[in-house]
Amino acid sequence: MASQGLKPIHVTAIPGAVMCRATIIAALLAIMSAIACSKSDTASEIMDHTVSVSVTFDMRYVGDQPPAGMTLYLYPLDENLETRRFDFKGITGGKVDIKPGRYNIICYNNDTHGVDFRNTDRYDSHEAYTRQSALNKSPDGNNLPVAPGAEDEQLLICPDPMTGTSISNVSLESNDVTLTLQPRRLTCTYRYEITDVTNIGRVTSMFASISGMTSSLLLCDGNPGSECATLVSEAVSDGMSRITGEFVTFRHDNGCNASHHLMLYVWTDDGKLHCLGGSDTRFDMTEKLHQSGESGSVTLTVNGLEIPQSDDPEGTGYTPDIDDWPIVDTDIDI
Repeated sequence: MASQGLKPIHVTAIPGAVMCRATIIAALLAIMSAIACSKSDTASEIMDHTVSVSVTFDMRYVGDQPPAGMTLYLYPLDENLETRRFDFKGITGGKVDIKPGRYNIICYNNDTHGVDFRNTDRYDSHEAYTRQSALNKSPDGNNLPVAPGAEDEQLLICPDPMTGTSISNVSLESNDVTLTLQPRRLTCTYRYEITDVTNIGRVTSMFASISGMTSSLLLCDGNPGSECATLVSEAVSDGMSRITGEFVTFRHDNGCNASHHLMLYVWTDDGKLHCLGGSDTRFDMTEKLHQSGESGSVTLTVNGLEIPQSDDPEGTGYTPDIDDWPIVDTDIDI
C-alpha cells in the first residue's frame, strides 16, 4: 500500500522593509488620532473657558442720591462672542463670569420708569429715549397750544434722572481683573419757580412744558439726539402765591437751533384752560439754558404772574374751543 504523504504548505515571505512601513503607518495613524482628540478637547476647553471679573461702581460724581441699581452691557470686539448684560441691585457691584477678550462697555442706572431703550444690540447705537405724553389733548379733543417754533415737536414726558458711563476697548482676559466704572450724570434738571402769583386759589390743576429739548441720548458717547421735543411735567402750587416744578432732560442739541420756551397750562375753577406763555418773549428761556452749558442743574425764576379772573362766576365748567383759549401777556421779570 502506498503511503499517503502530507500536502505541502505554501509560505509567502514578507520583506522586512514592508513590515516596517506598515508598522510606522499604523503608529502615525494612532498618533494623529490622539492629536485630533487632544485638539478637539482643547478647543472645547477654550470655548468653555471663562474668567471672573470684579465689577465696582465709583459713585463720586453722582451726588447724594445714588441709584437703586445698575445695568452693565459688555460688547465683545470678537464677533464670535456674544453681547452680555448684567443687572446689579444697589451700587456695590459684584462678580461676572464672561469669555476672555476685549470689550466695549456701557453702564447706567436701572431704576428708571420713564425711559425706554432701543438698538441695544450694538455699542454705537444703544440709545435711551423718552415716550409720548398723555397730556397732548385738551378736554375737547383739540391739540394743546405749543410754544412758537415748536409746532412740529412731539409732547413727551420727562425722562427719569440717569447716570452712567461708557468705555471702549477694555481688556478682560484674566481672573485678577477689576473693572471700575465711574458713572456721571447723563441728564440735566431744569427747575423753575414762579413767585408773586395772584388768583392762585382759582387753580384746580396745571402742568408746564419746555420746548426745544432732545428726545433721546446716545449712550456710547453721551451726546443728545438731534430730534427736538417739548417736555411736559407737573407744576405745583403752594396755594398762596408760588408755583414750582422741574424738568429732567437729556439736555438740548445746539445743532437743531431750537428755542426754549416755558409754558404753563392752568385749569381754573370755571373749567377754563389758560395757556400762559405762548409767544410772550418774557417766557423765552433760550439764553438762560444756553449759558448754563453742561451744568447738571439750572434754576429758572419768574416774578409776578396773574391767573385770569373768572368770567363764569357760577362755575359752569365751560370748556372753550381752541380759538377761545386765552394767551395771556403778563409782565414778568426773568
